[in-house]
This record gives sequence, C-alpha cells and structure tokens, in this order.
Amino acid sequence: PPPPPHHLTLRVAACALAPGDARVLSGATREIQGPPSMPYVPGGDVAGVVEAVPEPNSTGFGVGDRVVAQFCGNGPRGGLGELVNVEAGLAGGGGGGGR
Repeated sequence: PPPPPHHLTLRVAACALAPGDARVLSGATREIQGPPSMPYVPGGDVAGVVEAVPEPNSTGFGVGDRVVAQFCGNGPRGGLGELVNVEAGLAGGGGGGGR
C-alpha cells in the first residue's frame, strides 16, 4: 500500500544507531522505562531509495530517488527494518541515482 500522506516508503541502505538504542537492547533501561514494546525495531536516521510515495504525490520525491531522512519523536523508529516510512519533510536528497 502507499505510505500515509506526506510520507515516503524507503528501502533502507544504511541506518544510524544511537546510544539509547544500545541501552534499550542491553536491558539497561528496563528499571526506568520498562521493557520495550514489541516488535522493537531500533534505528534512527536512515539513507535509502524511495520505494513508494503517497497518492496524490505532493512530497517532491519520486520512486527511485536516493534520500537521507531523520526521525523525530520518541520510541523506536524502525530504521533497521528493510522498509520504513519517513516524513517527507524530514528527508533530503532526491537524486535519481537509484533509478
């Protein structure tokens, strides 16, 4: 299915892990935060290729564009997944090298 409005679906090529991801995965935060909700897919900022755009597409990106994207908000971001939805407004690049 197409991503939600103002989002892109990326095929992840690279992902940044933060110290917080390591703490959660090690169990060091359980006493304070409790166990992570499952499925827990860590990973923050990503680079990848646009797999899908919303309909209608008002994002400025097209399928095949290479982009980098950051996540905002709390909780797991899912950057280590094969595919991830990101807010188009937090993505940059757009070069068509992936086409």
